[in-house]
Amino acid sequence: VIDVVVTKGNFYRYQAAVQVIPPNGPFVVIEAYEVDDAAGNGNGKLDYTETVALDVTLKNLGTEIAENVSVNISSTDEFISILDGTEGAGNIAAGESVQLPGAFTIMAAGNIPDGHLVAFTLEASDADTTWTSSFTIKAFAPNLEFAGCTVSDVNGNNDGRLDPGE
Repeated sequence: VIDVVVTKGNFYRYQAAVQVIPPNGPFVVIEAYEVDDAAGNGNGKLDYTETVALDVTLKNLGTEIAENVSVNISSTDEFISILDGTEGAGNIAAGESVQLPGAFTIMAAGNIPDGHLVAFTLEASDADTTWTSSFTIKAFAPNLEFAGCTVSDVNGNNDGRLDPGE
């Protein structure tokens, strides 16, 4: 991993960690993911209290085949439960991608904040090497606010206030 820092006068500094791959051998990383919530509300998003499947695409960025790849995801996020975090990916040729539909199953807590970014770590491994990559999923939840209340007392004195006996 190399830390890259970009600066310019009157601009915000940008800093990122860039992963450098070895010049030979396999190197498997996550290329893409999709939230499959067909069993939920079907909007393709991770919503509060929802259990979803993650369809994952892996890519071998290396120069050799990655054989018998197994994949695990983990998260330390308090608002996520990983129900199924392991999947087999088989062999992935150099430069090729493989799709794993329904690879993992996760569940969002009922109190997950709206817009919360859930960080995941994905570890792909063969018999010799483990490759680590990460991804985040944005969660959605209702954002309720108290806007006020109105008293409807049409069967009382209709003054818009709650009076004794009404």
